[in-house]
Amino acid sequence: MEISNTLKIARRYFVINAFDGAVTMLGAIMGAYISGIDTPRVLINIGFSVSIALATSGFVGSFLSEMAERRGEIRNLEKYLFRKLDNTIVADAHNFASVIVALVDALSPAVIAIIATMPFMLAHINIIMMPDAFKASVIVILTSTAFLGFYLGKISKAKVWLYMVIMVGAGLLTATLSLMLEGVLI
Repeated sequence: MEISNTLKIARRYFVINAFDGAVTMLGAIMGAYISGIDTPRVLINIGFSVSIALATSGFVGSFLSEMAERRGEIRNLEKYLFRKLDNTIVADAHNFASVIVALVDALSPAVIAIIATMPFMLAHINIIMMPDAFKASVIVILTSTAFLGFYLGKISKAKVWLYMVIMVGAGLLTATLSLMLEGVLI
């Protein structure tokens, strides 16, 4: 982890992609809401499909990107060392980092999407009503974005509340713009 600087990179991927997952899921939920979808099962299917798509995209995209970047770094290092670094701890560390970063990139948005789907699972088993499931899901997503903002604020050692406001504000902007689409599009 130290050789490849994995923790720092994984932390960035976690926040960026968890936020992407939250806002993507918020867009899907708002789209379902303005479309009048009132069947919990449909939103559960949407949530899991979004989760699968985010995980697949996150893993493949970041794994290939990380491997390409890291292989380039190793090839440059080999030029300066006048030797191949295959099967060395440096190469192993970079390969390990690529896998770890890809897993973080895949799991962080997928988990957020599944958590955002939980209120619809509760509606499916008649614990809450669909209008409440929509509200609860939006609250879960905005709370998740607030936690991500809090985390970023702590990392930056800056104004935690500002990061939280920006992250939640982006979510609210997404929801507001989505609501404005109601009746505008087909």
